[in-house]
Amino acid sequence: SKKWDKDKKGWIEKPPTMWNGIRALNSIIKVTNNIKENTISVSADFHDPQTTVVLVDDILSTLSEHMSNESKKSALIKRRYLEDQLRSTSDPIIRQKIYNLISQQVETAMMSEMNEYFSYKVIDPPRVPDMRILPKRRQTVILSFIVSSFIAIFLAFFLEYIKKLKEA
Repeated sequence: SKKWDKDKKGWIEKPPTMWNGIRALNSIIKVTNNIKENTISVSADFHDPQTTVVLVDDILSTLSEHMSNESKKSALIKRRYLEDQLRSTSDPIIRQKIYNLISQQVETAMMSEMNEYFSYKVIDPPRVPDMRILPKRRQTVILSFIVSSFIAIFLAFFLEYIKKLKEA
């Protein structure tokens, strides 16, 4: 976007803001939630196919990293709580159950670090399409021809009408 600079008495480009970037991403990225099939679809529509693939792949890896960090954080909090409970009890049966729960939390933290996509499964990974989808050039050319033909016919009739009005 541009802003008026009083000193230079002209328009200058101002750097894009974070909100401009978010608006641009909102126009490119489409996220749909299909509750019936229990799937979330992430797609992007951008003029460069390679950039589109990189963008969707970055979104998936960022989501995976966020979910992994949240899972590790949750497991750590639960483990600390269980360790506190372990210190406060002397019953051997309860201690054994707490040890089992602690081992589950350790396992959850380890799994979140090992798996690339820990909390979801990528069904169809992002890839560059083999055919161009947009713009539909053939459809545009045909539609332009039809519209221009109608305009030309209308203009011919209109000019003929004006010519007859002048003659009369």
